[in-house]
Amino acid sequence: MSDPPLNLAGVPHVDDSLIDPQLAAEAFFDAKFDPDFAAAAVAAAQPQYAGGDFQMGVGVGVGVDVNGNVGVGVPMQIGVDMSQSVLDAGLDNGLDNQVLSPNSSQDDGIHVHVPVTSSHMAPFSRPQRDDTTPHPELLSFTNRAEFDVWFEGESSWCHFVQRRTTTPEKRAEERLRARIKAHERMLASMAPEEAASAPPLKRRRRNRTSNIKEKVTYTCHHAGRYEAKHSTTLPREKLRLNTKKSVKCDCPARIVLTELDEGECKVSYFWRHEGHDAYADDELESGRLPKVIDEWLVAQIHAGKDTDEIRRALMMPEDEKAAYLRQIAEDPSSVDPEKPPPLALTLRIKYPDIYNRYRKLKGPIKDFKPPKHPRTRRRTEEKIEPIHVVDIPTNGMVDTVDPGPSYQLSADNMVDGFAALREAIDGNMSDPFGGHEHLERALLALPRGVDQGDDTDLNEAMLRMAEAQNDEKNREVWAGVGLE
Repeated sequence: MSDPPLNLAGVPHVDDSLIDPQLAAEAFFDAKFDPDFAAAAVAAAQPQYAGGDFQMGVGVGVGVDVNGNVGVGVPMQIGVDMSQSVLDAGLDNGLDNQVLSPNSSQDDGIHVHVPVTSSHMAPFSRPQRDDTTPHPELLSFTNRAEFDVWFEGESSWCHFVQRRTTTPEKRAEERLRARIKAHERMLASMAPEEAASAPPLKRRRRNRTSNIKEKVTYTCHHAGRYEAKHSTTLPREKLRLNTKKSVKCDCPARIVLTELDEGECKVSYFWRHEGHDAYADDELESGRLPKVIDEWLVAQIHAGKDTDEIRRALMMPEDEKAAYLRQIAEDPSSVDPEKPPPLALTLRIKYPDIYNRYRKLKGPIKDFKPPKHPRTRRRTEEKIEPIHVVDIPTNGMVDTVDPGPSYQLSADNMVDGFAALREAIDGNMSDPFGGHEHLERALLALPRGVDQGDDTDLNEAMLRMAEAQNDEKNREVWAGVGLE
């Protein structure tokens, strides 16, 4: 006669192969449990299994102690218990997978408190992380001020940009807008009669309150991909294409800050950079300037300094620079606010960086920068005095000019020169000449025909000039009456 089958329908987490379906009550299939029936089944099976125990399922031990009590998943006095090392290893692996999973929430795991003194400021202290460092790092700070100190240190090595700021109220509004859009799309896909009979969108009214004050996300400035914003209609030869390679390489490094109402700050730091080395020597000189240098440049511009003064402040002698950096490395509190930040002394700040910030804050630099050459400045500052023209003399001034017999002119060349001066002589020589002296200089400037051997005295030349002028006037008079 075979032993009656064991019915463990009332015991949780029991393998189905140990349950006889013929002894299962209808109440069990109706999702009901009869404790009396289960106790009777266990009592009937006790004589057969009173001397030992067995293992059912995976990770579940069921045994019978000396008093006849059945234990499930607990250490028993009789029988072989589950190995504690295997259990601990399984729990540890599960916890590690939960903490190290990239999709895990930042609230999972334990946040390690970070003191202010452990911040890494470039170029003095570099953070050390390797494959054994958890990713992401879960950090905790007492207040926002401590986080700002730590963040300034990390951003001094690799610039992080604030991308998103949200609150529980803002997230609730975003979720509501998303639900409304989804409901509208569903109604648009329905027939008109179905859309009219569709139930309205339910507005959730939750009484839950979150202890999160603000959530801020900072991303590496190499995040994202380059997208050209050129015109699609112009030909390529007319486009101003960028010849420099973009710094964007889709880097996933980011810092997620969660500030609680009580002031505590929890941080999930995804510190692995892809596509670039955040701690390379040429990394700091490429891309954007560190925030501390940018703020110093803005402060110098607001103080009234021009680009040349800022460049002279950055060009510190090498021996003085080395002594100053050594002093700050020994005592970080000895930073001189009048001097550039230590990081600016270790980098090569280019003139376009200074110029771009100056133009953004002040406008075109030519409106504020004085001329370089002092001579140009004096010329612009000199007062231009007006020129006073000498009173025009009478017609008798021609007879008074007597420069002497030493001045001689060529008779042939003089006639052509007189033709050029007729307009000036007419009207008492008012326009190009201001008096006798100017007329004398103009006549002496004419070419002298000494090579032809027919030199003429100046007085005779003046008389011939007057006669030619008189003849010209007579011709104009006779031409006016039609008798020329």
